[in-house]
Amino acid sequence: MGEIRRYRLFLTFLALPVIVIALIVVLLVNVFGGSDAEDPEAGSSRVLDVPTPEVIAAGPAGADSPTPLPTTIPETTATPLPPPTPAPTATATATATPAPRDYEIQDGDSLSEIAEANGLTTDELAEFNEIEDPDSIQVGQTITIPSPSGEFTPRPTPAATATSTPLKGTVVAEGGLNIREEPDIESERTGGLEDGQEVNLTGVTRAVDGDTWYELDEGGWVLGEYLDITDA
Repeated sequence: MGEIRRYRLFLTFLALPVIVIALIVVLLVNVFGGSDAEDPEAGSSRVLDVPTPEVIAAGPAGADSPTPLPTTIPETTATPLPPPTPAPTATATATATPAPRDYEIQDGDSLSEIAEANGLTTDELAEFNEIEDPDSIQVGQTITIPSPSGEFTPRPTPAATATSTPLKGTVVAEGGLNIREEPDIESERTGGLEDGQEVNLTGVTRAVDGDTWYELDEGGWVLGEYLDITDA
């Protein structure tokens, strides 16, 4: 009989912790899981419905209620940028070619040195000035220096200018006056005139390097600066 009492007492002490644990579990379920118990179809997770906020804009003065702004944001259209402006192309500037110029022979000058200093050959410079002997230049003589262009063109012979009537002239040179084959100081000498001698002129003149040449009736040319010109 005593053993049966001891066994019942043992069962009673063993059941008490189980009952306490069950009560605690039921209490926790009621506190934290009550909503799920009310909705048996709800899963282990629950999505809360959050209302979309509505933006209220202030209406004009005296309005009954504020006007709600649209909740949809309008789409913006991107404006394409203008194409870049191309950089201007540099234009090549042409190098100016020097024009022909006159040069007066100085003491110690030589035709070869003058030609080399101006980018020409001695033959080109002599041909342009119709100089037969490059070593025969004289101090005070005026020559024309052409521009170095790569294509050398001799200077054209000046065209004769006719006057209306023949002329007469008197030589005014103490040492006399040379007659040249062409109106050029370097042209071949064909004769000479004495100081004070009268000559007949055709009236045809040529201007060469700033000097005026007169054509003689008998042929040849003389410098006008040594003539006293009168009408025929």
